[in-house]
Amino acid sequence: MALNIEQIRIERDERVLLDGFDLQAQPGELIQIAGPNGAGKSTLLRAIAGLYSEFSGLIQIQGESAATERRRRVLMWTALAGVKARLDARQNLKWLMDLRGDQGDLDGLLAQVGLYGWEDALAGTLSTGQARRIALASLYANDAPVWLLDEPFNAIDVQGQALLALRIRERLSQGGVVLLATHHTPSDLMPDQVLELGASE
Repeated sequence: MALNIEQIRIERDERVLLDGFDLQAQPGELIQIAGPNGAGKSTLLRAIAGLYSEFSGLIQIQGESAATERRRRVLMWTALAGVKARLDARQNLKWLMDLRGDQGDLDGLLAQVGLYGWEDALAGTLSTGQARRIALASLYANDAPVWLLDEPFNAIDVQGQALLALRIRERLSQGGVVLLATHHTPSDLMPDQVLELGASE
């Protein structure tokens, strides 16, 4: 089993976000984590990624439960792209890939997401959608067993959304597990499981 979660309980600010939460995912599965703002979607992803420890229960990725081991087996991609305005597109992509230990042809990856000719442009001069595409390019170089994508379709244009959906389908076909924390998925992405978190602000 790629991902196993048993009886997770998460409290934050004296409020119970999750209690008795279970999830089992096999390689190649797409899981949508839905729910209103404040329901705990991002906190759950951080817990799975080994970045949030204030929970009880069991989280395993490929049989490993230690936070350090889980961090090695996930890609955490948040609504904030992590792109730095003072760096150009190529430098930003290299920084993101170095952060994760990924390798690849920087210019070729940027070309795949429609940024051919923008390699030397400072990210601060790009549109929000173009900046998101720099982060999207980094997905083409990552093969972590579990992808945790937090509102990945925010602030990206229609073409960029199509490219992201395509990359997600490719990763699933390669045996990866993808968790989408989002209010909706594109019509061409069909989740194998949809889990609704019910808390509200």
